[in-house]
Amino acid sequence: MLPALLKAQTFIPDASFTVYNQQTYYKIHGFSAGKRPVWGDVIKMSLEKYDPEGKLMFSTALLDIEGGVEMELKKDGWDGDITEIFLLLHPGDGATVYVPKWIADKDSSLVSSKQFYRYEITLHQFTERSEYERKKAERLEMLRITETSIFDSIIKAFPSKNVVQFKSGVTIIKTNSHVQGKSVSVGENISVHYLLKLINGEKELDNSYVRGMPFSFSVGEGQVIKGWDEALLQLKKGDKAIVLIPSWMAYGERGAGPDIAPDTPLYFEIEILKEP
Repeated sequence: MLPALLKAQTFIPDASFTVYNQQTYYKIHGFSAGKRPVWGDVIKMSLEKYDPEGKLMFSTALLDIEGGVEMELKKDGWDGDITEIFLLLHPGDGATVYVPKWIADKDSSLVSSKQFYRYEITLHQFTERSEYERKKAERLEMLRITETSIFDSIIKAFPSKNVVQFKSGVTIIKTNSHVQGKSVSVGENISVHYLLKLINGEKELDNSYVRGMPFSFSVGEGQVIKGWDEALLQLKKGDKAIVLIPSWMAYGERGAGPDIAPDTPLYFEIEILKEP
């Protein structure tokens, strides 16, 4: 419940609030000692957003991520964007921030409404950009070693002439080799049937054959995971192939849903249909 002085529609800043960009008001809670993050650093934070009537609109707690949500501090927001407030916080500090509704919604027709969104934010910790990149590189190298070994154990069962490996770690094993014509190209619309399993797993996570409905999309334009875009540009309409996709070219550190955990490589059997 908001204190009487801080009702969102009648918010009147007092001396405890600081204004920036002449529009947005903030009050810091905590004032811990030590370093503060700068642009480019990666933070872990929590956030709650309330509408002008004080009703909770969103909370990072709903994401159930231990230790806070990871976010890079990018200097590409707009005037009044709350990202800049994190630069003023030490780990452990929090802040109450009031942002005019017209700024947050980027709707100048709301200027006269005098309504504010209220944000409650907390900075849990941050990692300097250089240290973050170093740890990320070390982690990726360990994943490369592990997942390359797994892929090699699968590849050895097939003739080497049928195998295409990319520097990214994506691997194609062609299971038919008599298809003529050009490989599909960037921007080309195709339809595919596919079966998805986890590497070394028997359980099918998805199967378009069972659904009787192929998947259609435009190749090389980011409409699918990176591994698909790279692999399918090497195949022709009518091709069938096993495609092994390392975790960093699939769903990465975040995973996808309950079945695909973070850092999970994927096994696909793919058929590019001759007619979309």
